[in-house]
Amino acid sequence: MNPLHGTTGQPSTTEGLVPEAHGYGYVAPSEAPPARPVASTPPAPDKPSQVPSKASETHSEPLIEFITDAPAEATEVPAESATASVVLSPLLPNIGTSTMARLLHLPEVPVSQDVPDDAVRLLVVEASEKGMAAVFSHIDRLRAQLPEAPGSVTSLESIGGILVIPADSKRTPRTVKLKLKVLSGAHPVLMCPWIPALASRLCDDEALAKVAEARPVATALKKLTAQIEAAVG
Repeated sequence: MNPLHGTTGQPSTTEGLVPEAHGYGYVAPSEAPPARPVASTPPAPDKPSQVPSKASETHSEPLIEFITDAPAEATEVPAESATASVVLSPLLPNIGTSTMARLLHLPEVPVSQDVPDDAVRLLVVEASEKGMAAVFSHIDRLRAQLPEAPGSVTSLESIGGILVIPADSKRTPRTVKLKLKVLSGAHPVLMCPWIPALASRLCDDEALAKVAEARPVATALKKLTAQIEAAVG
């Protein structure tokens, strides 16, 4: 059928031809330009389904958990020893206080110098009439600074005890013993044994250490140390 007239007719003259590139006519297949290959586009990968994660739905906690140091638990600090520190304060020079301080491993502090409130001061005197006069005079000066009127020997908080060093290897005079007995009624009186190193004024630490290692001296120092701890403890 002829599409223009609606009747049947001869076959169209365009049969066997191909349309030109511009679309306005027909040409023989041999005259048509070669067709360009169409680049094929790879199929797009399937997108994952947008399913909300359970973490974002259920809670808003961070995905990264930081580890921090936990605060240390409070620990009890052991209480320090109740025994106060002890210092030696000589009332007379050249009586062996420095040597005794080195033997007992205690500091030597002048009597005119203040000491901490928790320290115990031991007055160092010589077992002689001169030493007794010095200690009684010192006690009277301390008592004169107090509001009470001076009187008999009484206890003073600033005096933790009295360390008595023998004047020589001989026996202590009777009058000195009586005065030491009076002092012992108010303050602890500690009698230091006779040690030759006290009279020789040793300054060499090595020589003094050898003296302290001798059995009689070591025993005497051990006993004296125990008496000091008992008096101030």
